Amino acid sequence: MAGIGFDGDVISRTGQNLKKALGMVAYWLVAHVSLLKYPMTLFELSLEGEVHQGTFAVIGNARNYGGELQITPKASVQENCLDVCLFTSQKRWRYLLYLWGVLSGRHLRYPDVLYRKVKHLKVSSDCPVPIQMDGELIGQSPMEFSSSSEGLQVVVP
Repeated sequence: MAGIGFDGDVISRTGQNLKKALGMVAYWLVAHVSLLKYPMTLFELSLEGEVHQGTFAVIGNARNYGGELQITPKASVQENCLDVCLFTSQKRWRYLLYLWGVLSGRHLRYPDVLYRKVKHLKVSSDCPVPIQMDGELIGQSPMEFSSSSEGLQVVVP
C-alpha cells in the first residue's frame, strides 16, 4: 500500500516517539494537523494512458488500509494489478466527507473519487508531493509504481 499527497504528509509529520506512545491514534491526531496545514498540492497520475489530477491517492493490492479502513475495497492480493483510489478535491472540508465515505463504504460513489485497476502508474507534480509506503515516508514525486507477476519469495526458518 502506498499513499500520495495528503496521506504522505500525515506520515511525514508523525514522529517515531508519537507512534510508539500512541500507536494508530498518533496518525489520527496528526491527520487533523495535516488537514489544517497541508497545502493540498495537486499531482498528476498517469494511469496507463489516462491522466488525472488529485490531492490524495492510495495505491494498493489489498483491501485494508491502516487496519480496518477499506480505501481500495476491490483490491485482491491474487490479482496481478494495483488498485488506485484518487481523491480529487482541493477543498479541505471535502476530506471530512471522504473520511465519512470510507468509513461507510460509500466513497467510490462520490463524483470526485476515481477508482481504477492498473499494472503501471506514474506520479508527477510541479511541486514535490510526499509519498509513503506501508506507513513509512519513501520519498516524493515523481515516482512510478507497477505490479509484478513474479510474486513474493518468503524464507522462513
